[in-house]
Amino acid sequence: MVSDFKCLDCELQFSVGAFHYHNFSHGYGGRVLSVCRHCGTPHSIETALHERGDEFWEIYEIIVDTIAEHGRVPMMIRLRQVKKMNVEEARRTIDDLPFTFKQELTESTAKDISKKLGLLGIGTTIRIYERRKNPGYGPLMADRLMSPGFPCFNEEGSQKPEQLIETNGDIFQKNGDINSEIKCAHCHKDHSLARSWSPECKCPNCKGSLKIISEWIT
Repeated sequence: MVSDFKCLDCELQFSVGAFHYHNFSHGYGGRVLSVCRHCGTPHSIETALHERGDEFWEIYEIIVDTIAEHGRVPMMIRLRQVKKMNVEEARRTIDDLPFTFKQELTESTAKDISKKLGLLGIGTTIRIYERRKNPGYGPLMADRLMSPGFPCFNEEGSQKPEQLIETNGDIFQKNGDINSEIKCAHCHKDHSLARSWSPECKCPNCKGSLKIISEWIT
Protein backbone atom coordinates (compact mmCIF):
# COMPACT_ATOMS: atom_id res chain seq x y z
CA MET A 1 0.00 0.00 0.00
CA VAL A 2 1.14 3.54 -0.76
CA SER A 3 0.59 6.47 1.60
CA ASP A 4 0.63 10.05 0.27
CA PHE A 5 1.84 12.63 2.78
CA LYS A 6 1.65 16.42 2.93
CA CYS A 7 3.34 18.76 5.40
CA LEU A 8 0.94 21.24 6.99
CA ASP A 9 3.74 23.82 7.34
CA CYS A 10 6.02 23.79 4.27
CA GLU A 11 3.58 21.85 2.00
CA LEU A 12 6.14 19.21 1.12
CA GLN A 13 4.48 16.24 -0.58
CA PHE A 14 5.86 12.71 -0.85
CA SER A 15 4.68 9.13 -1.05
CA VAL A 16 6.00 5.95 0.55
CA GLY A 17 5.09 2.32 0.07
CA ALA A 18 4.98 -0.24 -2.72
CA PHE A 19 2.70 -1.00 -5.63
CA HIS A 20 2.78 -3.56 -8.44
CA TYR A 21 2.33 -3.19 -12.17
CA HIS A 22 -0.32 -4.96 -14.20
CA ASN A 23 1.96 -5.36 -17.22
CA PHE A 24 5.29 -7.13 -16.70
CA SER A 25 6.47 -7.14 -20.31
CA HIS A 26 9.37 -4.77 -19.62
CA GLY A 27 10.84 -7.01 -16.92
CA TYR A 28 9.72 -4.99 -13.91
CA GLY A 29 7.07 -5.94 -11.38
CA GLY A 30 6.36 -2.64 -9.63
CA ARG A 31 7.82 0.19 -7.60
CA VAL A 32 8.84 1.00 -4.06
CA LEU A 33 8.33 4.68 -3.26
CA SER A 34 10.62 6.24 -0.67
CA VAL A 35 11.62 9.60 0.77
CA CYS A 36 14.93 11.03 1.98
CA ARG A 37 14.75 11.24 5.74
CA HIS A 38 17.13 14.22 5.69
CA CYS A 39 15.57 16.56 3.10
CA GLY A 40 12.30 15.02 1.90
CA THR A 41 13.31 14.35 -1.72
CA PRO A 42 11.17 11.57 -3.26
CA HIS A 43 12.78 8.52 -4.83
CA SER A 44 11.28 5.46 -6.48
CA ILE A 45 12.83 2.05 -7.02
CA GLU A 46 11.57 0.05 -9.94
CA THR A 47 11.80 -3.58 -8.89
CA ALA A 48 12.96 -6.14 -11.44
CA LEU A 49 11.33 -9.52 -11.86
CA HIS A 50 13.49 -12.38 -10.62
CA GLU A 51 11.98 -14.87 -13.09
CA ARG A 52 10.30 -14.29 -16.46
CA GLY A 53 9.17 -17.79 -17.35
CA ASP A 54 9.60 -19.77 -20.53
CA GLU A 55 9.64 -18.13 -23.95
CA PHE A 56 6.49 -20.01 -24.93
CA TRP A 57 3.50 -21.23 -22.95
CA GLU A 58 2.10 -24.66 -23.79
CA ILE A 59 -1.69 -24.56 -23.93
CA TYR A 60 -3.51 -27.86 -23.41
CA GLU A 61 -6.85 -29.38 -24.31
CA ILE A 62 -8.73 -32.49 -23.19
CA ILE A 63 -10.11 -34.90 -25.78
CA VAL A 64 -12.74 -37.43 -24.67
CA ASP A 65 -11.95 -40.76 -26.37
CA THR A 66 -14.10 -43.35 -24.60
CA ILE A 67 -17.11 -43.33 -22.32
CA ALA A 68 -18.26 -46.33 -20.30
CA GLU A 69 -22.01 -46.89 -20.06
CA HIS A 70 -22.08 -45.64 -16.47
CA GLY A 71 -20.17 -42.51 -17.53
CA ARG A 72 -22.67 -41.31 -20.15
CA VAL A 73 -24.95 -39.40 -17.80
CA PRO A 74 -22.07 -37.73 -15.86
CA MET A 75 -20.52 -36.72 -19.18
CA MET A 76 -23.79 -35.26 -20.44
CA ILE A 77 -24.15 -33.28 -17.23
CA ARG A 78 -20.65 -31.83 -17.67
CA LEU A 79 -21.25 -30.97 -21.30
CA ARG A 80 -24.38 -29.08 -20.36
CA GLN A 81 -22.48 -27.22 -17.64
CA VAL A 82 -19.28 -26.47 -19.57
CA LYS A 83 -20.55 -26.05 -23.13
CA LYS A 84 -24.12 -24.95 -22.30
CA MET A 85 -25.60 -27.74 -24.43
CA ASN A 86 -29.16 -28.92 -24.23
CA VAL A 87 -29.88 -32.59 -23.58
CA GLU A 88 -30.11 -33.57 -27.25
CA GLU A 89 -26.87 -31.76 -28.15
CA ALA A 90 -25.05 -33.47 -25.28
CA ARG A 91 -26.39 -36.88 -26.34
CA ARG A 92 -25.27 -36.39 -29.95
CA THR A 93 -21.83 -35.26 -28.77
CA ILE A 94 -21.11 -38.32 -26.63
CA ASP A 95 -22.32 -40.56 -29.47
CA ASP A 96 -19.75 -39.03 -31.81
CA LEU A 97 -16.38 -39.79 -30.22
CA PRO A 98 -13.79 -38.37 -29.96
CA PHE A 99 -14.61 -34.74 -29.12
CA THR A 100 -12.88 -31.79 -27.45
CA PHE A 101 -14.16 -31.25 -23.93
CA LYS A 102 -12.03 -28.35 -22.65
CA GLN A 103 -9.33 -26.04 -23.98
CA GLU A 104 -7.17 -23.17 -22.71
CA LEU A 105 -5.74 -25.26 -19.87
CA THR A 106 -2.43 -25.55 -18.09
CA GLU A 107 -0.93 -29.03 -17.97
CA SER A 108 -1.61 -29.44 -14.25
CA THR A 109 -5.24 -28.36 -14.61
CA ALA A 110 -5.75 -30.68 -17.57
CA LYS A 111 -4.30 -33.62 -15.63
CA ASP A 112 -6.54 -32.91 -12.66
CA ILE A 113 -9.71 -32.77 -14.80
CA SER A 114 -8.67 -35.90 -16.72
CA LYS A 115 -8.14 -37.82 -13.48
CA LYS A 116 -11.59 -36.89 -12.19
CA LEU A 117 -13.23 -37.87 -15.47
CA GLY A 118 -11.39 -41.20 -15.41
CA LEU A 119 -12.99 -42.05 -12.07
CA LEU A 120 -16.38 -41.68 -13.81
CA GLY A 121 -15.49 -44.08 -16.60
CA ILE A 122 -14.57 -41.37 -19.10
CA GLY A 123 -11.32 -41.92 -21.01
CA THR A 124 -9.39 -38.85 -22.15
CA THR A 125 -6.28 -37.72 -23.98
CA ILE A 126 -4.40 -34.59 -22.98
CA ARG A 127 -2.55 -32.83 -25.76
CA ILE A 128 -0.89 -29.54 -26.59
CA TYR A 129 -2.83 -27.63 -29.21
CA GLU A 130 -0.91 -24.35 -29.10
CA ARG A 131 2.45 -22.90 -28.08
CA ARG A 132 1.78 -19.29 -27.21
CA LYS A 133 4.39 -16.55 -26.93
CA ASN A 134 4.95 -15.44 -23.33
CA PRO A 135 4.58 -11.62 -23.43
CA GLY A 136 6.66 -11.29 -20.25
CA TYR A 137 9.64 -13.27 -21.52
CA GLY A 138 13.00 -11.55 -21.85
CA PRO A 139 16.31 -10.89 -20.13
CA LEU A 140 16.38 -10.35 -16.38
CA MET A 141 16.65 -6.67 -15.53
CA ALA A 142 18.22 -4.93 -12.52
CA ASP A 143 16.43 -2.82 -9.92
CA ARG A 144 16.78 0.87 -10.76
CA LEU A 145 16.55 4.03 -8.70
CA MET A 146 14.85 7.19 -9.97
CA SER A 147 14.16 10.63 -8.55
CA PRO A 148 13.22 14.14 -9.69
CA GLY A 149 16.27 15.24 -7.69
CA PHE A 150 14.54 17.81 -5.48
CA PRO A 151 11.93 17.94 -2.72
CA CYS A 152 8.43 18.47 -4.16
CA PHE A 153 5.98 21.02 -2.83
CA ASN A 154 2.26 21.42 -3.53
CA GLU A 155 1.42 19.80 -6.87
CA GLU A 156 4.79 20.37 -8.49
CA GLY A 157 5.92 16.81 -7.78
CA SER A 158 3.76 15.43 -10.58
CA GLN A 159 5.35 17.91 -13.02
CA LYS A 160 8.98 16.99 -12.33
CA PRO A 161 10.28 14.18 -14.53
CA GLU A 162 12.23 11.43 -12.82
CA GLN A 163 15.85 10.85 -13.72
CA LEU A 164 17.70 7.55 -13.47
CA ILE A 165 20.16 7.61 -10.55
CA GLU A 166 23.29 5.50 -10.78
CA THR A 167 23.94 3.24 -7.81
CA ASN A 168 26.79 0.99 -6.77
CA GLY A 169 25.81 -2.47 -5.53
CA ASP A 170 22.37 -3.78 -4.67
CA ILE A 171 19.62 -1.27 -3.92
CA PHE A 172 17.90 -3.60 -1.45
CA GLN A 173 19.38 -5.49 1.45
CA LYS A 174 18.43 -9.13 2.00
CA ASN A 175 15.80 -8.14 4.60
CA GLY A 176 14.06 -5.87 2.08
CA ASP A 177 15.29 -2.58 3.52
CA ILE A 178 16.90 -0.05 1.20
CA ASN A 179 20.68 -0.21 1.26
CA SER A 180 21.92 2.42 3.71
CA GLU A 181 24.80 3.26 1.38
CA ILE A 182 22.41 4.61 -1.27
CA LYS A 183 22.76 8.39 -1.30
CA CYS A 184 19.96 10.91 -1.75
CA ALA A 185 19.85 12.43 -5.24
CA HIS A 186 19.52 15.92 -3.71
CA CYS A 187 21.39 16.22 -0.40
CA HIS A 188 23.75 13.31 -1.20
CA LYS A 189 23.63 11.94 2.33
CA ASP A 190 23.75 8.21 2.89
CA HIS A 191 21.41 6.22 5.15
CA SER A 192 18.76 8.44 3.64
CA LEU A 193 15.95 6.55 1.91
CA ALA A 194 12.94 5.41 3.94
CA ARG A 195 10.27 3.21 2.32
CA SER A 196 7.80 3.79 5.15
CA TRP A 197 6.89 6.83 7.24
CA SER A 198 4.60 7.40 10.17
CA PRO A 199 2.26 10.42 10.32
CA GLU A 200 3.47 10.88 13.90
CA CYS A 201 6.96 11.57 12.55
CA LYS A 202 7.90 15.11 11.61
CA CYS A 203 8.31 16.44 8.09
CA PRO A 204 11.74 15.45 6.76
CA ASN A 205 12.15 18.90 5.22
CA CYS A 206 11.07 21.38 7.92
CA LYS A 207 10.20 19.14 10.91
CA GLY A 208 6.63 20.37 10.73
CA SER A 209 3.44 18.34 11.10
CA LEU A 210 2.35 15.80 8.50
CA LYS A 211 -0.98 14.41 7.41
CA ILE A 212 -1.88 11.49 5.16
CA ILE A 213 -3.90 12.86 2.26
CA SER A 214 -4.58 9.51 0.58
CA GLU A 215 -3.73 5.80 0.64
CA TRP A 216 -4.00 3.43 -2.29
CA ILE A 217 -3.14 -0.01 -3.62
CA THR A 218 -2.97 -1.62 -7.07
